Amino acid sequence: MPARDANRGPAPAPPLRRRSLLGGFGLLACAVAAAALSGGGILGLGLERGIPALASVTVALVSVLLPARGLSTLLGRSWRAEAAAVMLWSCAVLAVLPMYAADFPAAVRGGLSFALSPFGEGIAAPASEFAHTFTRRLVDAGRAPRPLAEQFDQPSAPAAEAEPEAESALEAEGSGAPAGEEQPEQGGLVVLPVEGQGTSLKVMVLIDAPAGPREIELLFDTGATLTTLDRRTLGELGIPIPADSPVAVLQTANGRVESPVVLLERLWLGHVPLDNVSVAVCDSCAQDSTRGLLGLNATSLFDVTMNASDQELRLLPVAIDGDRRLDVNHWLQLSAVVTMYRMGRVEVVVDVENSAVVDVSEAVSELDCGEQSFAVQVDEIPAGGSASTELELPRGTDCRSYRVILRSARW
Repeated sequence: MPARDANRGPAPAPPLRRRSLLGGFGLLACAVAAAALSGGGILGLGLERGIPALASVTVALVSVLLPARGLSTLLGRSWRAEAAAVMLWSCAVLAVLPMYAADFPAAVRGGLSFALSPFGEGIAAPASEFAHTFTRRLVDAGRAPRPLAEQFDQPSAPAAEAEPEAESALEAEGSGAPAGEEQPEQGGLVVLPVEGQGTSLKVMVLIDAPAGPREIELLFDTGATLTTLDRRTLGELGIPIPADSPVAVLQTANGRVESPVVLLERLWLGHVPLDNVSVAVCDSCAQDSTRGLLGLNATSLFDVTMNASDQELRLLPVAIDGDRRLDVNHWLQLSAVVTMYRMGRVEVVVDVENSAVVDVSEAVSELDCGEQSFAVQVDEIPAGGSASTELELPRGTDCRSYRVILRSARW
């Protein structure tokens, strides 16, 4: 019998025994965690595929505990053997299932969220989110990829004059309507008087700027992709040209030139406001009284009709709230990682960075793999931030060489 001290009580357990107990409890904790992840993943996969909740729970419990029970008979009949069997089997499930279920980490989150829902959202939400993050990292660490390329081929410099693949725009918090007037409703026919004839039609637009609203005369140019202004006009409007502005390639009378791109807060065509209009800085595009060109990034949002006898340009809004790719493209940078799994699964993760000072609500790109193309949509890209999305391509897709092209975007 261990010696007792009248003041201190029983003598402490030997250090070896304490270490053994701690190791056992550690093994038990690992077994519970592994069983929760594997069982939660099986439960989540069942729920996602429309299997009734009770049947999904039963399948998850049987799939984890029954094989572990059989395995424990080989390890000995003790609680430590049971824990070791549960942990080993659960780890095997975690290693195999992601090869066949691309959404396994999401299934873990859904399954645990359902299983923990009786304990309240305060417990279920953070626990399931942590499990999702942990499982995702676990799956990523166990991948055996065949690297393709780590970034898409980017469209080269934007072509402001005839290459709609490479234009874009930035912020706008909005300002008032033209001096002292209430802002009219968008829509309705816009009639603009024009001067000149042939390819030299001049129209008057109103620009909201830091220095205040101002009317500017521009040359209506159906061959220009981007609207342009010269430096003098931008200075008068109080619009700076940052050193890190995006760059557009313009096809001018003097050849191709690189021009910085800035963002107009708002440009008015008659009573219709266009927010967040990208403008290329082009001194040579200003001629006589005109300060630049009115490009397709503004006029393509309208059906345009020229009434030569009345010297009127008639604009009917058709896509004011539609695709703004020509304005948005300059402010977005796309990158991606394509991963090939051993079982033939192909996963694509697309990341979009937004250098604008206004949010981009949607960007849809085309992933061109040569013989096959896929649409990839990324939503809610914050100003000055980034967002990403992932998708699984059909098994067997040959995407060893690929590029991405922005097809549509909205502020």
